[in-house]
Amino acid sequence: MKTKRILTLLYISAFTFVLIGYAHAVETTEPNNSLQKRKQTREQLRLERCELGEQKFQAHIGRYENVRRGHLASFNNMKTRLEKFIVRAQERGYDTTKLEEDVEVLGVKIETLSQDMTLFIAKLQESKTHTCGSADGTYAEAVKAARDQLKIVREDVMDIKTYFRNTIRPDITALKSQRPINSGTEE
Repeated sequence: MKTKRILTLLYISAFTFVLIGYAHAVETTEPNNSLQKRKQTREQLRLERCELGEQKFQAHIGRYENVRRGHLASFNNMKTRLEKFIVRAQERGYDTTKLEEDVEVLGVKIETLSQDMTLFIAKLQESKTHTCGSADGTYAEAVKAARDQLKIVREDVMDIKTYFRNTIRPDITALKSQRPINSGTEE
């Protein structure tokens, strides 16, 4: 009977050691699996961030394209209205030579803005072609070049606004204070 108890105890202890060894083997292999899972998850998150970044980038390009159209439409409308004003003033006998020169300069400034905006959007498109998360720094350089071009565009917009405010508007005021020359009515 004693031998049966000893054998049973021996079997139980052997079985326990086998289970402990198996559990330990499973524990040592799981960190490798979890490490691989973490790497896969990290890579998947990086790809999702890149896709989300590309979508946001497209939205920015679309927004800047809309801003470009809006600025150019607004400034071209300003130029057209000034040209109509000049025609009406000439019909009434006012001397509009200074205002005509101002409108020509305004047209050049608008054309410069258009070219700078087109160049800015092209640089944005160029920076979009670089891979997301690339370590060589070309993406960052391309984005920096686009930001620098955006500063130039903003300066062009401010230049047009200040030119209108400081040059054209005073010339219109001076034109209104003139006495019209009535060439058609002589008495």
